[in-house]
Amino acid sequence: MGSGSLADRAGAPLQRLLLSAVEMGEMRCAGTPHQLALALGVMSSPSNDAQRMSVRFSWGAEARQADILPCFVVGELVKRTPHAPWDVKGRALDLAEPDGGPRGELSPNPARDALANENSHHGDLLILPGSAEISHGGSSGLKTLTWWRYAAVRFPNALWVGKCDDDTLLNVPRLLARMGPALRDPPPRALFGSLVWACYSPARFKWETAAENRPCGRSSFAQSRAPGEAANLSLTYEGPYQFTLGWFFAMPHSLGRLLASCR
Repeated sequence: MGSGSLADRAGAPLQRLLLSAVEMGEMRCAGTPHQLALALGVMSSPSNDAQRMSVRFSWGAEARQADILPCFVVGELVKRTPHAPWDVKGRALDLAEPDGGPRGELSPNPARDALANENSHHGDLLILPGSAEISHGGSSGLKTLTWWRYAAVRFPNALWVGKCDDDTLLNVPRLLARMGPALRDPPPRALFGSLVWACYSPARFKWETAAENRPCGRSSFAQSRAPGEAANLSLTYEGPYQFTLGWFFAMPHSLGRLLASCR
């Protein structure tokens, strides 16, 4: 592979494409009345600036040419969350902290100034009210609903709305081919992505892989009991339901509005 930065190897035409959004005042992630094939929320952690740049110089540039608008979603707040009860080492670290460990406290995102500066250059980064990162692990579960609400209002003429992660490598030509005519004429009820049968425990905020006709709570994890956990949590699993795996999924705008109305 040749030397030089990713931007250098991408070539001048692609650099001009990436710069055009700001240079031409086309900050479309702030909202647009124009029709989009897909408004796509890309869940990203504050420190993942290199991953965001990789998306911009790879599939993100292709997507924009196909009327697919990727917008990075970063939390406005940071939630100090405890480790799960079954994470023995993590729980020990929590308890060793001077205040006895995190209790779900919320604080402003300390990276907000750097993120605002990044957005001033690229115009594709959203810090949505009420969205939150967590102090360790993934975070999109605390940001996804804010994205659906934002997309319902700011992209009223998007045909599809969706989400993915910033480490997802989206094959845009294959996506266009797989969606086919439905991309421009979505059915009223549809879900495009990877679907699995799973059961969910609201007591644990965890899901287990299942099958369509198999009772819930049968997996070894569901039947396990970590120190400090209540007994018989395997009985709290509901389903089975069809879950979408979070690396990418999309739905018609009408279903996105329905999700946005959830409380």
